[in-house]
Amino acid sequence: MNKYQEALDELCTCTEGWNSEHCCSHAEWRQASEYLENCRKLLQELVDRATPKKVLNMYMFVYMNEYTVKTGQCPFCKRGLGINEVTKSPKFCPDCGQALEWTDADAK
Repeated sequence: MNKYQEALDELCTCTEGWNSEHCCSHAEWRQASEYLENCRKLLQELVDRATPKKVLNMYMFVYMNEYTVKTGQCPFCKRGLGINEVTKSPKFCPDCGQALEWTDADAK
């Protein structure tokens, strides 16, 4: 479990069972509730981005009979990605930061 998932779990646990009795007024409760929901959504996005996802449409080929090249797309932003034996696999998308999983099992 990563630190983002731990923070999300803690937030959800701490806010379970909360109701308007924890605040002085309904308006304050609504404001606090909206703030906590925004925090939960942000943490969930961080958890999702930190969890490696398979590169889409991965394709492998040999370039100029010299080295193997892999291409594919980021599963989140769909940016085109390319690697070869020299540059190695990026662990994160340079555009959106999504953690990437480069597996050869589905490569064509």
